[in-house]
Amino acid sequence: MDNIKEIKETIATYVEGVKEFNFIKAESAWFKDGIKISYNTEDDNLEMLKMLDSRPSEKIKDLDIHQEANIELIDVTNTAAIVILHWVQVFQGKHKHYIDYLSLLKDKNRWKIATKVSAIKEIDA
Repeated sequence: MDNIKEIKETIATYVEGVKEFNFIKAESAWFKDGIKISYNTEDDNLEMLKMLDSRPSEKIKDLDIHQEANIELIDVTNTAAIVILHWVQVFQGKHKHYIDYLSLLKDKNRWKIATKVSAIKEIDA
């Protein structure tokens, strides 16, 4: 199987897990030590959490949140790749557009997400 197809399968597993609020499925696309990186504007510093330590509360499943994601870019060099993923989240009539910058590495068997940096692109009323 070629790298692009394998990467798309990894991203599909992640996206489907997030959309279904099936955290075990979403996390299976990640290295167990994968890192989410964000910028805290109040403290002016970077925050890093392991993916497995950043699972939302189970209560999120009860909210009427709908999410869709599309791959905007895949760039591969040997066993490293970058994916830009555009999310649209609808909650309480508002649309939020997020961009995930995902880095992936290929281990012995498959591609897995190693890091994620995200940003809100825009919020529609």
